[in-house]
Amino acid sequence: MKIYWRCCLLLITTVSMYETKYGYVTWKKNKLTFKECKSSSQIPISYGARATFRNEINSTGWAFLEVHTSKDVTDEQQAYAAGFIEGYLTRDLIWMHWQNMLKGWINMLGDLDDLALSLALPKNLPDGLLFGDHCTGLIKLLPDFKNLYTAHATWNSYQSMLRLQKMYVLHYKVSPLDKKRIPGYKMAFTSYPAFVQYMSALRQSTDDFYIISSGLVAGETTISNSNQTLFGLINPLCVMEYIRSMIANRLAVDGNQWTRIFRHHNSGTYNNQWYIVDYNKFTPSSKVCKGKAEKGLLWVIEQLPGYTEAADLTEQLVNTTYFPSYNIPYFPTIFNLSGGNVRVATFGDWFGYKTNPRANILKEKQAGITNLRDMFNTMRYNDFKHDPLSRCACVPPYSACNAIAARNDLNPANGTFPFRALGHRSHGGTDAKVTSWQLRKNYEFVAVSGPTFNISRGIPPFVWSEFDMGANLPHIGHPDVWAFKPIIHHWEWT
Repeated sequence: MKIYWRCCLLLITTVSMYETKYGYVTWKKNKLTFKECKSSSQIPISYGARATFRNEINSTGWAFLEVHTSKDVTDEQQAYAAGFIEGYLTRDLIWMHWQNMLKGWINMLGDLDDLALSLALPKNLPDGLLFGDHCTGLIKLLPDFKNLYTAHATWNSYQSMLRLQKMYVLHYKVSPLDKKRIPGYKMAFTSYPAFVQYMSALRQSTDDFYIISSGLVAGETTISNSNQTLFGLINPLCVMEYIRSMIANRLAVDGNQWTRIFRHHNSGTYNNQWYIVDYNKFTPSSKVCKGKAEKGLLWVIEQLPGYTEAADLTEQLVNTTYFPSYNIPYFPTIFNLSGGNVRVATFGDWFGYKTNPRANILKEKQAGITNLRDMFNTMRYNDFKHDPLSRCACVPPYSACNAIAARNDLNPANGTFPFRALGHRSHGGTDAKVTSWQLRKNYEFVAVSGPTFNISRGIPPFVWSEFDMGANLPHIGHPDVWAFKPIIHHWEWT
């Protein structure tokens, strides 16, 4: 515990003076009544749902939403009430995020691109399918089982940086015939305004990074599919990926069950590599206890249209002490089926599982992780001007994309790059989240919002007013300067 708190003290928690909003919903004869209030003490004991919301985006980079429903009302009433109360309290952020990013489908965003391609296959595949780079994940087991960290860094367009940390406590039942509460009734995650606002029975992130009451921590990074023949296997009548992942989060009690639930009714859309960490199967070492990792601690599943593959990779995690995730399939069958071998033959080592720059950077950096601060700094690592592993056949001879946390805005607009992913664009690592054995017990994680920066290494904070594309990209509600410190948010009612 001393080590844990010492590490936490090295992080700066920003205190905000922003107003906290409260609200609650009550039900009477199937009629919903909503009231907003100024303090939690004004919320009655009997409620259908209650929530607290605070927008600190201008001071910490995050807004915070906590929603609890009552077990005394039906699942349908819980879901409706939770959706209503979130929509009301976050309505301003929803409107701004819609203008910045969406103006179309919200919850199906990841699935929609693949659906569109399957219905009208173009002759040339979009760059996003060839050079997919959405997120970095890392699981790190410390020597002698001292701790187990699970982390995720979102990669996205900079317009997306209206961010929320969310906590949902939803007392759903396993089924109409089984009144037992679902294992994943409580969940903390990072997300965006409106995502699954109108599918409140599920509640989704799209990052994805979830700390769940079942003891699981789940995360994913998107994998590329450049095999055009697979798009004919996409089934729009199956269950979309965002629904299947959330059902697995809610119902699974271990990683094996998570992968089995997720595999059902594979739509073949929004294809990802999911890593499922079961903290129930990990015991940290202490003065009186020898640490251990039980079988089933780490499950990994990858999806393509018409095919999934999953395995228990606990033994590999124990032997290597880490598992990285960086948008390239781990399983050889998935890699080849998705066109990975063709991409390597055509474009080179950047597309290889063991030869990609992020693969080598993660391998090098994870070896130096000894505490929470090291883990967090690893997830924010970018030293593209000096790190030999960030080199490429480019002019200048490096790319800010070749890092654990990309900063593609820093690549010169007049530079020469072999493909668009390495070039100048409004895209990069937009956050980092790290949880540990101790933190996840309270559904907490160290988090930072915004692109990484390190002035001493020539990486300035991202500033919209100084970005050459800024005038042409909507960023309503964003701070101008993104130079926030990491925080650990403490949930009010947990």
